Amino acid sequence: MTTYAQAMARDNELGGGAATTAVAAMIAALFAGSTVLTPLYIIYKQAFGFSQLTLTLVYAVYVVGNLAALLVFGRLSDAIGRRPAALAAMATALVSALVFLFAENVAWLDIARILSGLGIGVGAGTGTAWLAELIDSEDKSRAATIATSTNFVGLGLGALVSGVLAEYAPWPLRLTFALYLALLALVTLLIWRTRETVLRPGRSRMSRCGHGCRCPPTSARPSWRRR
Repeated sequence: MTTYAQAMARDNELGGGAATTAVAAMIAALFAGSTVLTPLYIIYKQAFGFSQLTLTLVYAVYVVGNLAALLVFGRLSDAIGRRPAALAAMATALVSALVFLFAENVAWLDIARILSGLGIGVGAGTGTAWLAELIDSEDKSRAATIATSTNFVGLGLGALVSGVLAEYAPWPLRLTFALYLALLALVTLLIWRTRETVLRPGRSRMSRCGHGCRCPPTSARPSWRRR
């Protein structure tokens, strides 16, 4: 019965191009969260009445979360598996967006930015390693190319959409993050159905490639550039 259930679960998982697309979408969605705030800074400054120095600190505190991802959770996906680590990153991003949505002062913005940096740091490293194992190709640079491309797509779209909403839509501080939450929820559902590539997480250093064979895992440290 257990074997049958596991087989059915595998049949319902996303694999191949669909899995690659889902992981790429995760990377793009996470990085969009690092720039979606940028056009809203001036509105927050007016609403909360803080100084230019405080604005700079809110922008910079993002790195705290990135450093935590790098120093503490850098090997998380090797230990617990790609999918659980990715879901943890998405959950962190969802909490960050919720804090932004209901922010009432600068402290809320600081907490949300730290969580955003943490989620992006864990998700970027996990996603890059996952892509390398999902892609059935001898060109090992393809995974890095996809990860980098979706990184920049997310950065650009996050700022663009947020800027349009800030300029033309009502309640930009609420609507922007309500829409971003919907995007994160959709991507999380896709990740939840995406095929795991790490066999026996925490006990085995072997991963499953596109052919289903075992091969050494691809480790990738999170990108923690300042946003």
